[in-house]
Amino acid sequence: MQVGNFQSIICEWGYNLLEGLRRYADDPEIQFFKLLLEGDISEEVLHDMNAVTLGIFEEMQALDSQASRAASTGTIKVAKLRQVLESAFPEKGKRRLEALIETAKEPHPNGERKGEKKTVPWKHNSDDVQYDLLFREDDHHESGPFLYMLRMQYLQQRAEFLTEIERQLRNSVKKGRVTSGQCLSAIKYTDPGLPESEIKRLIAAGFHGPAAKDALHSHKHGTTAPTFTIPDSSEEVAVKDFLFNLRRVVLQWYSPYTLRVKGVDIRI
Repeated sequence: MQVGNFQSIICEWGYNLLEGLRRYADDPEIQFFKLLLEGDISEEVLHDMNAVTLGIFEEMQALDSQASRAASTGTIKVAKLRQVLESAFPEKGKRRLEALIETAKEPHPNGERKGEKKTVPWKHNSDDVQYDLLFREDDHHESGPFLYMLRMQYLQQRAEFLTEIERQLRNSVKKGRVTSGQCLSAIKYTDPGLPESEIKRLIAAGFHGPAAKDALHSHKHGTTAPTFTIPDSSEEVAVKDFLFNLRRVVLQWYSPYTLRVKGVDIRI
């Protein structure tokens, strides 16, 4: 016996999902989900964001333990908070870094108990930050302002990097195709601080897509990166394919993004 119209139910679910994605498009977690759903990023990108977050928390926890010489207290000095973030994000401009630090002055979730009041991690006239609150979620798994800003900046920096590369390539494109040499120039122009190994990784991923599995992963500062074989400088690829493949790659930034406004360069 057939019960219900399953096609209608599936369509309704799909519509509700799309409506929810549209309604909460400003939320970075929703944006991550939407990008994954549409195939614009790989799961490795989401894993990288989570790894970055965990690394920052563990660094703060280590500093906390060193200072207390015992179990973690859940607090560190504001100067140490700044030190951790500057070390983790050397490419962030001053405005973005300050915006991230300032979120500590806003109310954050204070645990999992329903109805529990939120707490300000960095209280007025205090030199201590209750850093563990920066990473907590409420009983509905909603993150606080710090994680929200951290994820939003991650998405913004990806968008800026990819948009500028696309702009550079569109200016060079002939009959919808670009050479690896043009891709190299576009990437170098977008982030002058990228080491050669990182540029090769991005070009390999842009040309070969899913075939270059290792190229999906970022290689952090100070680590030995694997060798990537890039095409001859005259070899061509459809610009739309290169950009599609590059959008799925984990990115590693080395230079602050500069926005030119009315002839003035502003680092953000």
